[in-house]
Amino acid sequence: MDQELLFELKGLQQRLNELDKRLDHLNIQHEDIRRLLTLPGVGPLGLQP
Repeated sequence: MDQELLFELKGLQQRLNELDKRLDHLNIQHEDIRRLLTLPGVGPLGLQP
């Protein structure tokens, strides 16, 4: 059972990494978002186009 959970956790972490890369790619395509990301306390998750 523990091995199954670790395997699932690893898969979820890989999926999160893939989604983070897609999010970064989307954010750099929009000039307004790039400017907002320079503000302190502003992160990429809340700035989707």
